[in-house]
Amino acid sequence: MSATRLELTDAQLERLADLLAPRIAELVSAEIRDAMSEGATPSSGRLLTAAQVAQFVGIGRDAVYRRAEEFGAVRIGAGSKARLRFDAEKLTAALEACSTGRESVGVQRPRRQGSGRRSGSKPGSAFPLLPVRGVE
Repeated sequence: MSATRLELTDAQLERLADLLAPRIAELVSAEIRDAMSEGATPSSGRLLTAAQVAQFVGIGRDAVYRRAEEFGAVRIGAGSKARLRFDAEKLTAALEACSTGRESVGVQRPRRQGSGRRSGSKPGSAFPLLPVRGVE
């Protein structure tokens, strides 16, 4: 049996992600709730490390740090090396918010950087072009 390689355009990948994101967030949220009810995580009111969050959410620690604000991180200490901890209840709430829609509540996501042109615009239509010698 040979494997078939499927190539998707950026638009198709984004659409696929839009379709999968709510279901994945729902499953992850359920896993966290189950783990918390079984006592696998610190009790309510205690803080989780980035490694613990990464394990329960199923993402890397670096991804947890990138989403620190969204996951309700608390900075412990001062300075550039201050530790981050995550409240289990805030984490669950953030994941549940993801399962109800594409965007998390209260989180500003950065805009995607594209080619610099707006879709549908023609080159030179937004601003007048400077004349080029010898070309009329």
